[in-house]
Amino acid sequence: MLTPLKISSTHHTRLFCQLFHSSAISHNWRWFSSTSAGERTLNKRIFSKLDKSGYIRSIVRLTGIATVSSFALGFYLYRNETHESYATWTGGALRFLRSLSVGGMIFGDYVWSMKGFRLVSDNMVSDLHDTHQRCAKRLLELCRKNGGLYIKIGQHIAQLDYLLPDEYCHTLLPLVDACPTQPLSDVYITFIEDLGSTPDQLFSFFDSNPFASASLAQVHTAVTHSGQKVAVKLQHRGLKEAAKGDIATVAFLVDIAAFLFPDFDYQWLVTEIRENLPKELDFIHEARNAERCRTNFGNRLDVTTPDIFWNLSSSRILTMSFEEGCRLDDAESMKSVGLAPADVSRIVSEVFNEQIFLHGFVHCDPHIGNILVRPRADKPKSPLIVMLDHGLYRELSPDLRLSYAKMWRSIVLGDKQGIIESSKALGVGEYYELFAQLLTTRPWRDIVSSEVDLDRLKMPSTEEYRLRIQKYAVSAVTDISNLLGHLPRPLLLLLKTNDCLRSVDRALGAPLNTFIITARYCAKAIEQAELRAAAMGHVSERLLGHFRARRDRLTVEFRIFLFRFYIWLNILLHALKEFLPKGFFIQRQQVYS
Repeated sequence: MLTPLKISSTHHTRLFCQLFHSSAISHNWRWFSSTSAGERTLNKRIFSKLDKSGYIRSIVRLTGIATVSSFALGFYLYRNETHESYATWTGGALRFLRSLSVGGMIFGDYVWSMKGFRLVSDNMVSDLHDTHQRCAKRLLELCRKNGGLYIKIGQHIAQLDYLLPDEYCHTLLPLVDACPTQPLSDVYITFIEDLGSTPDQLFSFFDSNPFASASLAQVHTAVTHSGQKVAVKLQHRGLKEAAKGDIATVAFLVDIAAFLFPDFDYQWLVTEIRENLPKELDFIHEARNAERCRTNFGNRLDVTTPDIFWNLSSSRILTMSFEEGCRLDDAESMKSVGLAPADVSRIVSEVFNEQIFLHGFVHCDPHIGNILVRPRADKPKSPLIVMLDHGLYRELSPDLRLSYAKMWRSIVLGDKQGIIESSKALGVGEYYELFAQLLTTRPWRDIVSSEVDLDRLKMPSTEEYRLRIQKYAVSAVTDISNLLGHLPRPLLLLLKTNDCLRSVDRALGAPLNTFIITARYCAKAIEQAELRAAAMGHVSERLLGHFRARRDRLTVEFRIFLFRFYIWLNILLHALKEFLPKGFFIQRQQVYS
């Protein structure tokens, strides 16, 4: 719904996407100056064909769809006026019409804004920036007014700053923290319906003003009758009843987008929402996930989850121990309490790699609002990671986990054939190059490079590199859509987890050790799988299996050792620069780098 016109061919679609992202790809004239004269001539010819009648036809088509849909929905509500859930249905109708209206305004804005565009126009970059900004504000207002599912989608869009225009990511970023709250009267009704008493009766103190609000719930502080401070997570009233209608609305909008733009197929998004939203709306399910997560990390003292108060919880109310801590993106607060952001980043990376490669039970929403950091009680200089919001997890089968580990090991080693074989096992097939690039946000030539330097896999934090990634995403938009439509569902949520963790890395300075930790955990997972397989055979097979498992693990460790030696050598050469002749230093540096 954010695109302005139907372009029939794949080439035309990619051209439009380049325009849609151009203000994010470059904020100056250099990007346009890099376009060849032939390309500019072709682009002018294409735009010359998009005459006024084409825009009118597009607007008429969208208006017709909106009119028919509104009439059908109004007729349905009229026939069901006496239904006991009439208020729920009318609220859903309002959200539907609001979504359709905002989508139409965004559509029309891009159509009108692009009507006079020429690639040689001096005002194109600023005009397109203004259009992005206007439409992003409309989308933000839509998410806030509709709430629930819309806020959750907006939160994920805000984290895709390496793919989407800056205007959208920056404008939607407040959705990560500032979400709508429900009135106190609704809070009391939910407590009475679910727990049979008001919060004043269940707690010795209950703060009527929530201290946090998320897409699906708000959180109040309270004190139990035994004197313990707790956090009470309360689901926004009517969400569960409205979920089906909101999912249907999103599905309808996706269908319209697919009709207008055949190259964009995001039915996988609707499928994922249908499967996962009901689980997130069941707080008993979330509480069980939290306890299972704590059990899985029982041998670690640097990660924890809140305690669950089962007698004060229900499917819409979750009472947990109140957890203090710094936000995961607040490096200064970490330093003020004696914690090093690099240590925090290392532990976060270890925690999620352990979940993915060893536990097979993965928290799939690790954005900055869902993780707190504080000093450990036994070691004040060491960080303790507190994991919150356990509503969305994904179970990974042993076979998928092993194939995913082999995929990452091949990426770390720059093994092209290993990447191809692992991609086939994961169901990616011919899209192995694109899949590897989505996992690492690195060019294919860097991924399969034989260089020792694992820095080839690190996503640089420079603006130039991020804009280059955006430009590549535009050029491969059709392939990305096809890949996401064919990926196994667990991998979709793992990609979302990667997006969230990249956001965390950037907030903490994009530490270099992320890929070292990933390499070690995937090697450990492969070693464990090979040792289990070897244990089922005869003595000779067990010995050979043990040898292969240790050899493969040592191969990765040796690569890590060479990388660390490479870093040490460069640090040494940099230190010697002050003492050695300039010519000698340059010559030696060229030898080792």
